[in-house]
Amino acid sequence: MAPAGRREIPSQQTILAVSELDVLNENGRAVTFGSLFETQKTVAIFIRHFWCARLQSYVIQLASIPSKELEESNLRLVVIGCGSWDVIPSYREITGFTGEIYTDPSRSTFRTLELISGFQGLTLTPWGQQKRSYITQVTNNTPWYAFRNLVRLFIKNPQFVGKIGNMTQLGGDFVFGPGPICTFAWQMQHTEDHIEVSELIKHLGIKTRPSSPSRALTTLSTSERSQRNCSQLLPDELVVVPSQLVDPKPTPSP
Repeated sequence: MAPAGRREIPSQQTILAVSELDVLNENGRAVTFGSLFETQKTVAIFIRHFWCARLQSYVIQLASIPSKELEESNLRLVVIGCGSWDVIPSYREITGFTGEIYTDPSRSTFRTLELISGFQGLTLTPWGQQKRSYITQVTNNTPWYAFRNLVRLFIKNPQFVGKIGNMTQLGGDFVFGPGPICTFAWQMQHTEDHIEVSELIKHLGIKTRPSSPSRALTTLSTSERSQRNCSQLLPDELVVVPSQLVDPKPTPSP
């Protein structure tokens, strides 16, 4: 387990080892993790389980980074989960993330990179510390709602039982490549601990600011969820509206 506060670059031995491991794309095809950063610099965002509303909000922020800026900087941005690959299309839809999404159900890459797993990591932002901006965009973020919504999720969507990923697994943020090198590492120490997207952009040297969505989560009626086809992963209280986040449009004056 990574000690508290660890922000260390993985060793060369670790980078070589994790490069040989497989991740799955949304079609279930295996690719070696190292192939994702073999020829270019790649930002690899390891998330928690696919149902985590906090991380869905974070991926929504990632989706607001202009793809043009990434291309001009020759950067590749990938998200890696730990659930089943067939959940990825629904996850993509509710977050509006158009980049590459992979998953590692075995969590071999997570373990090799020493990302925290276990109940000791299931804590929130420590008292006295400011919560990340993506956390403040999540509604109904209490343990009671989380438990209730989890039950509802599995009742309404039994096809996802056992497929969302290990709920005690934490993630992390890395910059790999080109080739077997790592220039940035940020291992989550609790469930609300991804690096701020604005800080990540600053580290990458991208001369832009991501779009700032007015709200990450909202409540929709059953008919609205049906029309948007976004209800597969999220329960009633937490439904993402991608169109309001990825390409926000100004509200016309009355």
